[in-house]
Amino acid sequence: MRDISRAVDRKHLPASSENQTKGVDLTSDVLFPSASGNTSNDSTNKVEPSIDKPRYTWTPSPTYPRTARSRGQEGVVLLSVEVLNNGRTGRILVKKSSGYALLDRAALDAVRFWQFDPAKRSQLPLTMTVDIPIRFSLQEDN
Repeated sequence: MRDISRAVDRKHLPASSENQTKGVDLTSDVLFPSASGNTSNDSTNKVEPSIDKPRYTWTPSPTYPRTARSRGQEGVVLLSVEVLNNGRTGRILVKKSSGYALLDRAALDAVRFWQFDPAKRSQLPLTMTVDIPIRFSLQEDN
């Protein structure tokens, strides 16, 4: 997992982490296509162009809600995010709740404004839905 309050795995995330909020984590394998894609069982030897997954370009961290902090609420929100061919977010759904509405809402509100380098096939931008887990943790970094 990528911990926003600590070192960033640059292999998966090209954006800087300067504006990251303490206590909010994001997994390093953040962008993985959700299970809604078509898989072809065609046995012919067609060579399909590879698809480059979306990459982060601007991802301000979710704000950890003060009320959630004071109540000791922690958890992981799994969001299903449609990354449009222009790099903006489209439809965003909570795929798995953290168990706390305040944390779920904070994750949704932040990701709504994120920007991406969109998925590409043969250098042409595509719309793709990806899963993005965001961890809210009260543990301070050392």
